[in-house]
Amino acid sequence: LRAAVYGKVRLLLPMIPGVEELRWVRAVLAECREELRQRGEKLPEKFPVGVMMETAASVLTADLLAREADFFSIGMNDLTQYTLAVDRDNAKVSHLYSCYEPAVLRSVQHIFSCGTAAGIPVSVCGQATEDPLYLPLLLGMGIEDFNVQPSFLLSARQVLSRWTKKEAALLAERAMLLETGGEVYSLLKKSRKG
Repeated sequence: LRAAVYGKVRLLLPMIPGVEELRWVRAVLAECREELRQRGEKLPEKFPVGVMMETAASVLTADLLAREADFFSIGMNDLTQYTLAVDRDNAKVSHLYSCYEPAVLRSVQHIFSCGTAAGIPVSVCGQATEDPLYLPLLLGMGIEDFNVQPSFLLSARQVLSRWTKKEAALLAERAMLLETGGEVYSLLKKSRKG
């Protein structure tokens, strides 16, 4: 809260399953704000609080969370892992971990739809934002805010610059009709530009 006086600060909450925890955090922030105000500290007018959408619970309550959060960030790594119940670090099952699976695509689409309906921004982070096949799919779903590591920034920009929003939307529509992750991957690979 004190740092937000000097620049643009947002608080992103990980692993929030539903509204109750978001409200609890906001209550704690309100207590902290009051304590700082009583000490005579400068405080920001607005302090955006967002939710990292990365669990099945957050996906299923996305419409409720969107009413109370200031923004969403879709954490693709954990969202994929928890949606598919696959430990990506376990060599025995990690081959099942894939962001191309229809359940993951539908989760992303649902989160974005709920965020958009509530008028809050939705961004995406994780390894999927470094995947040249997946980026146009995310763009086609309506996502325009990607958080990538600096080393992937140039390549992500190059990939996205090859696609119009209309082309990406048609790609996403086709992908959403598919029934397996393998089919989605094949479609994206055939559609690759450059």
